[in-house]
Amino acid sequence: LNAARGNTRNAVSWLLTAPSGMGKTEFFRAVRDFFKEHMIPIPVIQYDLSQLSEVGYKGDNAKVILDYIYDGYTSAGTKRLPCGTAICFLDEADKKFEPSVDSRGRDGNRAAQGSLLTMLEGSKMIAPESENEVDTSNTMFVLMGAFQKIRDKKQANGEALRRIFADDDELDDPQDSFFDDITMKDMIEQGMLEELAGRISISINFHKLSEDDMRRLIRSKAMQISHERGVRIELTPKAVDALMTVAYTNLGVRAPMNLMTELIYETLARYSIDNSFDRSSDMIVIEGKTKARVVKKKSSELDCI
Repeated sequence: LNAARGNTRNAVSWLLTAPSGMGKTEFFRAVRDFFKEHMIPIPVIQYDLSQLSEVGYKGDNAKVILDYIYDGYTSAGTKRLPCGTAICFLDEADKKFEPSVDSRGRDGNRAAQGSLLTMLEGSKMIAPESENEVDTSNTMFVLMGAFQKIRDKKQANGEALRRIFADDDELDDPQDSFFDDITMKDMIEQGMLEELAGRISISINFHKLSEDDMRRLIRSKAMQISHERGVRIELTPKAVDALMTVAYTNLGVRAPMNLMTELIYETLARYSIDNSFDRSSDMIVIEGKTKARVVKKKSSELDCI
């Protein structure tokens, strides 16, 4: 947006962290859809950093991100803006912020971070495939990650304190430590280059969803699955309660989504034998983590699985 106003000041970079299934990808989609809906001519793109490797190793090297930026820039029709004007979400960033040492003692992730540092500093670089120059000073980078190893360590420390001070009712539940803020210090201790940390202007933590919000999210995901699978789905209140028991694990809302999808596949498989399930009218009612029933078009009888 600064570039659109003729301001050449380097774009800021963010780091966004939350446990898996707690909204990072949804945030990317919301920003992308907002820009499309309001016809803001700045591309919002995403790249999975877990594909990244040191130059010469199997996998992409950091410069491939430049092609994603350039492709987004050209497809969005932003040629009146400086080349490279974009918002680039770098997913799975935490996978690059921990040591990855090969048999020769070389840390490939450290080298990959060095390549990222050049981009975040704001440089004119050549995209390898298109061979066009991209000025990354016009790109806002948003690095996203769950930092699961840090969360597991915090939770383990919380459990250890619980055992030591078992009679202290004021101690937080160790599960709450799983959702504690991840600090820049935590990330540097895990393996992030201090120089790279210095290029990140803002660090944002998404916090634990309230139970009401999680219930709404589970129902929303049920509607999404219904649309994607072309099957009518209904969740009973008991089903939502049951799915809530797995919603605050390291998979987040993906855990109840996986359970719902599995139940749907199991139900459809049972009815595919005689083609007795009518997608246009029959409904799958999910009653729990392992139980579903089918309401038939011309019958109120329930067939449980």
